[in-house]
Amino acid sequence: MSGPGVSMKLRDRSIVNGMSSPRLSTTAVAVLGLLGIRSMTGYEITQSAQRTYRWLWPREDSVLYEQPRRLQDKGLVTSAQEDGLRRQRTRYTITAEGREAVAAWLATPADAHFDWEPAVRLILADQGRHDDLLATLRAIRDWALEGIRDGIPVAEAILDGTSPFPDRASLSGMNAVFVSDLLLTVHHWAEAALEEMQHWSSPTDDAGRDGWRELLRQRVERGRALLAERADPGDDERR
Repeated sequence: MSGPGVSMKLRDRSIVNGMSSPRLSTTAVAVLGLLGIRSMTGYEITQSAQRTYRWLWPREDSVLYEQPRRLQDKGLVTSAQEDGLRRQRTRYTITAEGREAVAAWLATPADAHFDWEPAVRLILADQGRHDDLLATLRAIRDWALEGIRDGIPVAEAILDGTSPFPDRASLSGMNAVFVSDLLLTVHHWAEAALEEMQHWSSPTDDAGRDGWRELLRQRVERGRALLAERADPGDDERR
């Protein structure tokens, strides 16, 4: 996947489903969950992962391809050979134990955090050139634009019922809302950061411009308003 390596994800962690159940990473569960939707070949798994996880849990195809064999060794999937267009291919099917493992993982608390490689570049920008900082901002902007461009037909397919799994449209749709909001927010921020920081003389010298202060004040006010709203005792009851 091209771009600055932005991803929203849950930390890779293990689960234990009973005393003798195997330990699974989040990536393994992600693949196992796809097989919980329907049986797939290795190629179909990578294609489905590209549609489903690309912007939130990106993994190389080689990493995805190796997961089914590992899951089979743990008794969580079975495999069968079938004829393909040019050669035989392997189709993987989830087992009852595999479904139990996915359900057990879903029952564990979500350990959410934002894993964003460009943030490290931004934090350390004063140790590099100002041009490098601007290049990072452009890469973030372009990554978001790519996601918005690629995501629109996916969202439209969900809306008009032509997505690969129309029976999952409501769940897919809400996930698409999250990804869309994330990409639109990232693009909006990158544009604002470029507009402000391109006039700076260095990553730490704002050349007398106070635009960043106003942007930060606005975010503080929004955060306080949100916390005040959530502090309303009746808010949780309404939800």
